[in-house]
Parts: sequence; C-alpha cells; structure tokens
Amino acid sequence: MIRLHGRGGELTTFVGRGHVSRGELLETYSSFLLRTPTRLVLWDLRRAKLTGGGDDHGIWELTVMAALLARGRRTTGRTAIVCSSAEDLGLARTLLPRLRIVGYPVLVKEFADVQTARSWLMEEPTEQGGAPRAPATR
Repeated sequence: MIRLHGRGGELTTFVGRGHVSRGELLETYSSFLLRTPTRLVLWDLRRAKLTGGGDDHGIWELTVMAALLARGRRTTGRTAIVCSSAEDLGLARTLLPRLRIVGYPVLVKEFADVQTARSWLMEEPTEQGGAPRAPATR
C-alpha cells in the first residue's frame, strides 16, 4: 500500500507499507501527475517490499511507463527513493540508469537513509533538471 504522507511547498512524500507492486507505483505516480506535481518527491519505501517487477522486462516496463506519464507534466526536479532492504535498493539502482536512457527529465537517486535523501532533495537546484550546482572554482 502507498499513501500520500505529505505535500508541502515543493515536496510531496509518499510512504509505502507492506507489499507494493509495480502497478501500484505507476497508479500512484499517475495520480500525482494529474494534480499539480511538485518539483521534489520523496518515496519512502523503507517499510515496503517491492513485488512483481524485479526482472529485466518489469524494470523496463516501469521505466518506460514513468517516462511516458511524466512527459509534459513534470519536466524538472528531483525524486529520492528510500529503501531499507538491499534487494529493493538494488532494484532502484537498476531503474535509475534506464530512466536516463529513455530521457526521463527528473533526477532520481536511491538512498538507504531518509535524512540523507531529504538533504539531497533540499540542495540548491540549478536551472537545468534540478541537479545540484557544482561548487564554484577560481
């Protein structure tokens, strides 16, 4: 089960518990995009177990569907995915480069710790894609 935990300012937080399917992730993301999507999103899946999508086909399906759903609705920002199990973190890591391949416009990063994820989300963005600015060099 996934529920909207909070929506304030630029950040939307989703919290997953129990078994969470690929379809449930896509349905939740689709509903989020139909509203006015925020620039920052935190998926707190520490108490969830991702199911039905760990194979190569399932990961590509999730990647392509996320990119298609976001097209024109969410063109910048950052998304943090927080998982507690090594298996779910591995699944998230597999998803990230594929999102870049299909041109997903939002930066996505996986974390094992929610505070580190929140800190990354709150870093000062650049004009392009929401990536943190590099430190100035002299």
